[in-house]
Amino acid sequence: MESVLKEILNDSGREEKDQLFVDFVLNVLCQGMPLTDLADMLLEIVCDKTRWPRVRNSALDAFIRHCPDSPKKVEKLKQLLEDVRVGKVIDSDNEFLGTLLDQFYPTDQSPSEVLHCLMERGDTELIGRY
Repeated sequence: MESVLKEILNDSGREEKDQLFVDFVLNVLCQGMPLTDLADMLLEIVCDKTRWPRVRNSALDAFIRHCPDSPKKVEKLKQLLEDVRVGKVIDSDNEFLGTLLDQFYPTDQSPSEVLHCLMERGDTELIGRY
């Protein structure tokens, strides 16, 4: 089953039908049993600017679900947070930022670290995760 999922997630198609299908699969993955072998691929999708923001947000949720809880997971998510903060990873609506801050605070991030990440950009009228 994992090989079929990897094939779907690796699909190079970026047409609407492709994006919608991958988003559907990612949402199903968010509900299923963790498949740890998919974690790195899911993180790649999060960083892939050719994907729709909705697909990338779903991939982040799936990564959080499928990556085993460990210091390595925290390290990868903190690196993603830093990449978002400096603009290396596009997060136009701050949805990644909201998800990541929710993951870390208060257990893995101090209030001063959270303040360092706060920013005013994106759609200020969007009611989302940030």
